Amino acid sequence: MKLNFGCGSKAREGYVNVDIQEADWIDKSFNFEKTPYPFKENQFTYVISEQVLEHVGNLPAVFDELHRICKNNAIIEITVPYVGSKSAYFDLGHKSFFNDKSFTSICGNDNYDVSRSGRQRFKIKNMYIHPQRYLRWLHPKILKILATFLNNIYVQIDVKIQVIK
Repeated sequence: MKLNFGCGSKAREGYVNVDIQEADWIDKSFNFEKTPYPFKENQFTYVISEQVLEHVGNLPAVFDELHRICKNNAIIEITVPYVGSKSAYFDLGHKSFFNDKSFTSICGNDNYDVSRSGRQRFKIKNMYIHPQRYLRWLHPKILKILATFLNNIYVQIDVKIQVIK
């Protein structure tokens, strides 16, 4: 089964579409910060979450629940605004902010694991940090240096992580 986590108005066919709001196209409505989620363990093989996690404050609980409801080797595809971009801050509903190190921490790299379990539960399969359109011609190393000192170099992060059980 596939989960569209935080579908908003973008329901996907063949997915269980969930959101905090209620609507005809939403299969289940619940608060993502309250656990447990209304799903059984090991239920999903694929999760997509586009522009959702920045609206959630309790990320450790969210990732605990995603790990619980996903099967081993499930893929979680996440899109979030980059911390230094205008889009990260213009919405007052944003509670969490992300850079590339956020996901290495979530996945148990960098000697830090938000799972509190002491073992790696997620693995980064790939990650792409989107630069501003007018900066795409620059070498990635130059972009990274610029982003250390300036905002609005990158706009969003796309990451695919694999569930490890």
